[in-house]
This record gives sequence, structure tokens and C-alpha cells, in this order.
Amino acid sequence: MNLKVVTNPDFGDVQKIRKLVFCDEQGYSLNEEFDEYDDTAEHIVIYDGDNPISTGRIIKESDHNFKIGRIAVKKEYRDKKVGRLLVENLVMRAKKSGAKTILLEAQTRVKEFYEKLGFSVCGAEYSDGRIPHIPMKMELD
Repeated sequence: MNLKVVTNPDFGDVQKIRKLVFCDEQGYSLNEEFDEYDDTAEHIVIYDGDNPISTGRIIKESDHNFKIGRIAVKKEYRDKKVGRLLVENLVMRAKKSGAKTILLEAQTRVKEFYEKLGFSVCGAEYSDGRIPHIPMKMELD
């Protein structure tokens, strides 16, 4: 597996994975899934050979506050530590950019996954696209 950092307009593989996972599997519309942050975010894509299998993004909200999100792993690669590799790399890139706090909005069903990676719940559950989510954060030294 190899990792590639991409920004818009080199965005095709990011779109393919997110469309498959969030639109086709989970029922989000294209308008709900793709937003204005995609143009300025830093995206990571993980490949198995030439096959794009996972993606996520980092948004710099302020000098020391970053947000990661749109974490997507193709179904056949779940439970193979691909998501862990992706999130760890997103966190590492945010740290290198000066992050003191990293936020994310997790689907509630995967809250424990993020807790194992060092995130903690920081707010109440809410609905996004009919799917329960929970805000989480990681405080860095």
C-alpha cells in the first residue's frame, strides 16, 4: 500500500472513493458529500497498487486547530487497518503543520475506532444526512 497527498484539481480518486462509500453505500447526495472545503483541503489517498482504496482530508481552521474528515475506506478493505493508517497519517500531517487540537465529526457507530486512536467525545450526538454523528477531538502537546 502507498499513500499520496493530493489537492484539487488532482481529485478524481478522492471523488471515486467518497462517492462509492458515502453516496452509493450510505445514501448521501453528491451535493451533501462534496463541499467548498474540498477545494482548499489537503487530501490523502491510500492505494493498493494502482487501486485507490481509502481517502480522508485535513482542513486548517486556524493556526493551531485542524479538522479531519471524510474518512472513507472501500468495503473490501475495512477491518484491515487501512482506516487506522489513514487517520494516523492525517494526524501526523496536521501535527507537522502546527496543530494543537484536531477535531472530527464521527459517525456514532465508529466512535470507538476513533477513541482507540486518541480522540474523545466533545459534544452531543446529532444527525447528519439521517446518520447519527458525534463531535470528537484530540488535544496535542
